[in-house]
Amino acid sequence: MSTPKQRAALLLAALLSQPVLAEPIATLLDVQGTVSVQKAGGKRLIVASGSQLEQGDTIASEKNSAARLRFTDGGIVALRPGTVLNISQYHFQAATPEQDGIAMRLLKGGMRNITGLIGKRGNQDAYRLQGGTATIGIRGTDFIARLCRADCAEEAVRDGERRIPADPVDNPVVARLLSMAPGTSALDGKGKTRTLQAGAPLYVGDTVNVAANGSAAIIFRDNTRVVLSAGSRYALRSYRYNAQQAADSGMVSELLKGGLRAVSGLIGKQNPSAVQYRTQTATIGIRGTQFDLICAAQPLAAQDSRPAASSNCDAALYARTRDGEISVDSGHGAVPLARGQALLLSGPGATAQRLNNWPAALADLDAPAPEQLQFDYEQLFGLHHPDSDYRRLGLYVEVKEGLIALRRDDNGQELAVSAGETGFAGDHDELFKTGTMPRFLEQDKLLQGAQPTPYICRD
Repeated sequence: MSTPKQRAALLLAALLSQPVLAEPIATLLDVQGTVSVQKAGGKRLIVASGSQLEQGDTIASEKNSAARLRFTDGGIVALRPGTVLNISQYHFQAATPEQDGIAMRLLKGGMRNITGLIGKRGNQDAYRLQGGTATIGIRGTDFIARLCRADCAEEAVRDGERRIPADPVDNPVVARLLSMAPGTSALDGKGKTRTLQAGAPLYVGDTVNVAANGSAAIIFRDNTRVVLSAGSRYALRSYRYNAQQAADSGMVSELLKGGLRAVSGLIGKQNPSAVQYRTQTATIGIRGTQFDLICAAQPLAAQDSRPAASSNCDAALYARTRDGEISVDSGHGAVPLARGQALLLSGPGATAQRLNNWPAALADLDAPAPEQLQFDYEQLFGLHHPDSDYRRLGLYVEVKEGLIALRRDDNGQELAVSAGETGFAGDHDELFKTGTMPRFLEQDKLLQGAQPTPYICRD
């Protein structure tokens, strides 16, 4: 007869001999068509909604099939048809964020990733997605990744033949900061403030606040250039740019404080009536031109020195044209200003007063002339490729929200891709941002939806 101690030992031995069940790391929320999971040991299972995944699993969606899964950290991944994704590593415990980690490999097809807590709570190296010859690192984001082989070219040709209208790109990058004073920031349309650095993207709805110790230079996609003086505040109200259809382009911005110097880009040259610069005092139209605007608390006397601080644009406004022509409308009809001319509006609704001389107090605008700026357009906005470029093989990444680092695995070269942009890492040492979104990404209704789901249209 065994003793209690011997029975306890036998029970412990029996428990230790049982196979250890792997901890589920994700649950399939939705499945359409045929979706399978290959376990780390080689066993392949057909799965359905509610099935759970473990570390080491490889999930695959067949043709006309798709799936959506949720990780335990709250992250969501949607898989398009013909996708194979391996989850090689996963660790998430609510109490130990320093141990967070997820590593996946996109072997085929495409996916939409909406980041969970692993990508949001401090460890910037906790998330890695490898695809082809590049690895994606994230900074709390929402993105689409597509590994292109022959399938992308086939889809682009097919969709082009069908002439499917594309949905507008969500919140595209409309401009970038070329340079700026340290401390310059932007307030977005949702009320969130972010500190800006050289090269930072700007979006419709942003209000740029320039630090008091320098200027800020902004380059728009159509090559419009705006330089803001120290302490200025400038809002991007609307912007659309279609290089192929000038009539479909337009730009409205507003100077709220301080001053600006501007040079028209392609929109102003091809469709000038669609460009407006506003203040509370007046609306300025352009005719393909170079001009300056300065706000003042009140009209300046000849002996006045320039105010130490920038003034809000709800009182006096000075305007001058350096080249071309602008029109200034305060509500009494548009007043044209040709090259070398200047005027003053003493306040909202005031009648324009033409000036014989630009006030000496405003002679030093503490901001460089925008026409003298030197920059690399492709470095700021990416390479523009026609639709025939869909034949390039490699990894495309479209960022919906946040920021990713796209890094080549062979040489470590890295590219930052912001919300509203698409990056590409090719099979032949290529790494760049695309100037336009490829058609096969633009037309992907499953992944482009605000809440991607696996309900697809069958061929």
